[in-house]
Amino acid sequence: MSQDQKVNPDDKKYASRLERVRKMLRLSKSSNPHEAANALAMAVRMMQEMKISFEDLGVMEIKTILVKTTLSRAFNRLPQFESDFVDLICRAFGVDMIYSYEDGKKCYKFYGLSDRVEIAAFSFEVLARQLNYARKKFIESQRAEYDWRWRFMERSLKNAIAENFCSGWVQGITEMVTEFNELTPQEQQSMKIYKEKNFKNLGSISTREWDYEDNDGYNRGFSSGQEAYLNRPVSGSSERQAALAYWN
Repeated sequence: MSQDQKVNPDDKKYASRLERVRKMLRLSKSSNPHEAANALAMAVRMMQEMKISFEDLGVMEIKTILVKTTLSRAFNRLPQFESDFVDLICRAFGVDMIYSYEDGKKCYKFYGLSDRVEIAAFSFEVLARQLNYARKKFIESQRAEYDWRWRFMERSLKNAIAENFCSGWVQGITEMVTEFNELTPQEQQSMKIYKEKNFKNLGSISTREWDYEDNDGYNRGFSSGQEAYLNRPVSGSSERQAALAYWN
């Protein structure tokens, strides 16, 4: 964007003109060649007046949503199930995410095209709460089943047992996802520019997986994950609701 731009992007008039540009660009894809050419010419003219490029416009479509419901306290070395869960949401909705700290607490910052990132963040939070609840109930069942052995069990082993259950849970919901939102090259470029502009000096994140296997715990997690559900937001558009069609 030009350095000499004087217009405030938050100005209502500016926002209205920006929406007009978007409308013209949508019309430029019309099957009517004459209508498409006129719409594109008008969009380009308005963008020149506003001193914005197609690249600028793509970045403007991206926004960030903060989610505070977490799956673990870990930050630098994540449990494998958490990494898999985040990756599933990002690929399903065509968004991306960075780990962050807000007020001294771990959180997730999802970013992407505004219509996608809203439903991605919503879906992540709803499903993360269900996973946390399922893990809590599983641990309670283990405590009741093994009683004194559980009480004297090392914390690392307890965590391994719980994470094994969570791995099964994530695989359970993964089995229900039948389609993914693929980003176009232009969208990928906009996402890259947005990340470079807004998220600098990110630390490295690695994953860890306990050297522990328990088919019973994993299978119980898998079955629990297959029972996960999402309530579609009432205010969501039909397009955004369709993105959740593969979850019951």
